[in-house]
Amino acid sequence: MRTQLRNFLAQIGLLKFIRQSWFWRLKNRQLYTVFPNDAMAAFWEVDRICKGNQIKIWPTLGTLLGIERENGPLKHDLDLDFGVFFDIEAQERIRKEFLANDFKLIATCKLKSNGRLIEEKYNFLNIDVDIFYFIKEGEQCFFYDTETDSGLSIEEELEQDSDILPYKNVVTTFDLESRIFKDQEILFPTNIKNHLKELYGATYLIPDKQWRQNKRKNRYLIENDSVLLEVFRS
Repeated sequence: MRTQLRNFLAQIGLLKFIRQSWFWRLKNRQLYTVFPNDAMAAFWEVDRICKGNQIKIWPTLGTLLGIERENGPLKHDLDLDFGVFFDIEAQERIRKEFLANDFKLIATCKLKSNGRLIEEKYNFLNIDVDIFYFIKEGEQCFFYDTETDSGLSIEEELEQDSDILPYKNVVTTFDLESRIFKDQEILFPTNIKNHLKELYGATYLIPDKQWRQNKRKNRYLIENDSVLLEVFRS
């Protein structure tokens, strides 16, 4: 019954608004209360593992936005986002070292057309950690996401028994540079301000509780491909 109601609300376009509302935050207040501290513990564990294994990783999407805007996780966020330039060897090292350090693999997303791994989700300290793989092509760089307008999570979308389509996000190519965050040195995109403008618009420093990925101008639905999603969350 609960699943049917959730799917009905998604179909009529109300679920995404409910999950952005104060009621939703109140219902999940325990998660929002513990998230900032636990998220930073998970953040530094990702940083420690990757530095120790020569993996070039950086905070991206909402996590990068939070660092620039609030010097930490966004108040309305409940996961961590990291970027890695696409490299099969790096993907293998991430998988091996994360699992060896008590991270749980929750889900993987691959393109059906070529089997390329585009995103992984892990969990550590009950914090979901998303890894997005960025691909460089000349002056452009791109990554994929799978967020739909329904308000359903990708795992809930899978229950619908329909194809999950990828969205391609195109940004100006960038390198990485070290910067200080909370007295520690981590990697950031060299063009961080322009990068955030491309991801969240020119007003990215102003909070927008209604922000959705579909507001990104350089995000394109790939209708001739689909996502192979494997979920390990029990």
